[in-house]
Amino acid sequence: MLYSEWEPGAVAPVHSHPNEQLGIVLKGQAEVKIGDREYRLSKGHTYCIPANSEHTERALGRKRLVFLEVFYPARKDLLMKRFGARIIKRVRAAKSK
Repeated sequence: MLYSEWEPGAVAPVHSHPNEQLGIVLKGQAEVKIGDREYRLSKGHTYCIPANSEHTERALGRKRLVFLEVFYPARKDLLMKRFGARIIKRVRAAKSK
């Protein structure tokens, strides 16, 4: 699960990943483009980005955008950025017990 706050105008460039991505807008407004489809979202709106789908997100308006997102399976690259290798090693060790 990822909680993220975006400044007005912030953009995530077009990308894809092998993880399904589910999200909800907690504050602000966003434009989410999934493949050729574009969605304008605001507080309370949810979205689902299928695995391996090209997509981009952009914060609209003058207020901060806040997302809560879930990735399945978990995105190890984001876990590494947030917690570093130590937490990943601990999770692996716990699974092997």
